[in-house]
Amino acid sequence: MKASFPAIFVAISLAVVPTSVAQSTTSFAPVKTLPYEFTLAALNTTLPNANDTGVPLVLGDEYFLPGSALYITSTYASWPYKENNNSLGLVSGAMRGYDPEGAWTVNASLVVSGYAMTWLGSYMGSPETDQFTAIHAARGHKYASLAAHGQDALWSLCPTGNKDGKNEVFYNISSATSHSSVVVKDCYKVTLQIIPVRH
Repeated sequence: MKASFPAIFVAISLAVVPTSVAQSTTSFAPVKTLPYEFTLAALNTTLPNANDTGVPLVLGDEYFLPGSALYITSTYASWPYKENNNSLGLVSGAMRGYDPEGAWTVNASLVVSGYAMTWLGSYMGSPETDQFTAIHAARGHKYASLAAHGQDALWSLCPTGNKDGKNEVFYNISSATSHSSVVVKDCYKVTLQIIPVRH
C-alpha cells in the first residue's frame, strides 16, 4: 500500500525534529585539558565592556617565601610587569603557568571561596589541583570561559585597597570573611575568558 505524500512528510518531520532540537539544545561538555596555551581576561558581566575580550590578567603581586613564590591573579593595569605576563595551560583539570621562555614554573593553588586566585612556584615543584574546566563559549561570546569546581559565574574582580592598588580575581567573594582586605561591594562579577596564545 502506497503512503500519501502528507503521511511521508509528517513521518520525516517527526524523525528529523528531535535530532535538530537535540543539536540546538545540547551544550558542549566542559573539558579538563586544552591543546593550546592561553591567557585569561576578565569580562565584566554587570556593565558594558570596551571590547569583547575583557581586561587582561597576569600573575602579579609576588610574595617570596623560602624556596617558593606566591602570585595572585591581577589585572595587567595594576601589575604591568612583563616577567609576570605568563601564558597558561589547562592539563587534567590543573592550571599551569609558563614563563616567557616557555618553562613550566607555577601551578594554580586550590581555589577557595572568598579568596583570591593564587599560584605557587617552588624549586621542589608545587602540587597540581584538579579543579578547573574550560566551558565552551556561550551564545554571543567569542571565547570559552574558565570554571573552578564546575562554576564559571562565581569570579569577581576586586580592588584590594592595599598600597599598590591591585585589582585581583576572587572566587565566590560573597563568602569572604569580615577579616578580608576586600570590600565586597566594591567588587564586580566577571567571566574569566580563555584567550588562545599564538606563538
